[in-house]
Amino acid sequence: MKTDHSKRNGYIGLGALAVLTVATIVGSDPLYEFIDSKVSSGTYAKGTYTYEDGEFDESGYKDQVSVTIEDGVITQVSWDCVDADGNTKSQLSMDGEYIMTEDGLRWYEQAEAVADYVIQNQSVNGLTDESGYTDAVASVSINLSGFVTGVEECLKQAAQ
Repeated sequence: MKTDHSKRNGYIGLGALAVLTVATIVGSDPLYEFIDSKVSSGTYAKGTYTYEDGEFDESGYKDQVSVTIEDGVITQVSWDCVDADGNTKSQLSMDGEYIMTEDGLRWYEQAEAVADYVIQNQSVNGLTDESGYTDAVASVSINLSGFVTGVEECLKQAAQ
């Protein structure tokens, strides 16, 4: 009797292991990204699309966004803001000349984080609230309205 009970427990354990393995594979990011890329493939034309805001904002900068599409998938996103003299927020923040906070991510790091969000999610959906700020990306405190507008405009170009 002990042998039959041990076999039964072994089969139950093997079954549980199989279920957990399948669940891990189905829920894994690489598989999800593969499936998602195949579903969205062909939505956008291959190329690099750019957007530049037509006017400088109240702080003297305008947004510049670039989106690269390959095989219908967003593969690269960049965002910067430039002033009338050609200075970019990313370079100024790297040089320590554009400081938003002493204890958080610098501007260029926040810009890279939201660009990565778009690549991972293949859209800006869910990125911001109605005021242009995000809770979707940790440690990002900058207003993303210009970035979202830029990405959307680039994707409109890619959809034509």
